[in-house]
Amino acid sequence: MSDADLEKIESSAFEPPTPDKVAELEKNELEVDQEKETKRLQNLALKQDIDLRKDFAWDIFYLIVAWLFLVFVVLLLQGFTATICAHKFGLSDSVVLALISGTTVNVLGIFLIVVRYLFPTRAVS
Repeated sequence: MSDADLEKIESSAFEPPTPDKVAELEKNELEVDQEKETKRLQNLALKQDIDLRKDFAWDIFYLIVAWLFLVFVVLLLQGFTATICAHKFGLSDSVVLALISGTTVNVLGIFLIVVRYLFPTRAVS
C-alpha cells in the first residue's frame, strides 16, 4: 500500500459529521428514547392492571362466598323453623324460590363478569 492510499483511507474514515448528520443522529436517538419510555409506561400499566385484577378477583370471590353463606343460613333457618327473639322464622315458598333463583343468577352473572374481565378476548393481529 502506498502512502497516498493510506492518506485517502484515513481522511475518509475520520471525516467530521455535518450538522445535518448530527441533527439526524440526535433525532433518531430521541425517537429511540421516546419509544423506550412508551414501552416502559405500557409495561407499568399492564403490571398495575394485573395487580388490580388479582385484587378484584379475590374481593369478588369473598363477596360470592359470603353471599352464598348467608343464603345457606336463611335456608337452614327456613328448613328447621328456627325461633329468633321469640319470633318463629318462616318464609313463604315463593320467597324461598325467588331467593334461590335470584342468588343463582347473581352468582353466575358475577362469575361471568369476573372471568371476562380477567381473561379478555384479544384481537389477533
